[in-house]
Amino acid sequence: MEPADVVIVKHRVSAFYGTKLSPFLKAQKAEHLILCGCSTDMVILSTAREAHDRDYAVTIVSDACGAIDEEIHQKGLDLCSRIATITDVDSMA
Repeated sequence: MEPADVVIVKHRVSAFYGTKLSPFLKAQKAEHLILCGCSTDMVILSTAREAHDRDYAVTIVSDACGAIDEEIHQKGLDLCSRIATITDVDSMA
């Protein structure tokens, strides 16, 4: 972590709910979000849906996400594919 890094602490499933993420992204004039992290079926899905509803383009890095097992991870990605681009780490380079 670098001194200039911004840390936004979340307390619910979506990264937007009850956080300062939305005002931060607006101040940065962000248009495209790249999501990765744990709980593909919960956190990634909820955040992707809310980002989509806020008119962000969304990309999910599939091999930088995870769930309790591979089947649930894949089902989460399948649901997200309707509102986000699904890619992998190698394709991001």
